[in-house]
Amino acid sequence: MDMLSSRWTYFLKYIVGPFWILCFGVAAWMLALAPDGAFTDGRGASPPPGMQWLLVFIWIVMSIGILRFTFPIKRLELRGDRLFVSNYFREWEIFPSDIESVRQNRWVNSRPIRVRLRREIDGVGSSFVFIPLQRAMLRFWREDPQVEQLRRFADARAGGKAA
Repeated sequence: MDMLSSRWTYFLKYIVGPFWILCFGVAAWMLALAPDGAFTDGRGASPPPGMQWLLVFIWIVMSIGILRFTFPIKRLELRGDRLFVSNYFREWEIFPSDIESVRQNRWVNSRPIRVRLRREIDGVGSSFVFIPLQRAMLRFWREDPQVEQLRRFADARAGGKAA
């Protein structure tokens, strides 16, 4: 058994994202619906009309971004010659022949890895994303070892057929 995804996956997916959405949302709505005293400048003057809704707008945009990032994140585990993908409620078995490509976004801090599949799998879709184990890497332009490990796993099918 080889865990490929970060131990922080559950925390990021189900705690950090929803916590931020809830807390910032409550604050944004409280300020938007508060009496005029919530938004004043240093002299006590009211802000321009509609300014209190700016935080609600920012909250909506950021919430969509957080959900778009965290919703597709999965936990990934390699057990023998099978890959197991999980959202912590359901688990899917992925065969080496199912993997079309593996790519890493090295410009995002968590360095997510996207695995594109050859066919759509019910509940997973045609691709999934996972956060790799975090390592101290000074060379950010290099891919994490999990990328190469998954590519070798996918190529094992082609190598096994030829032999």
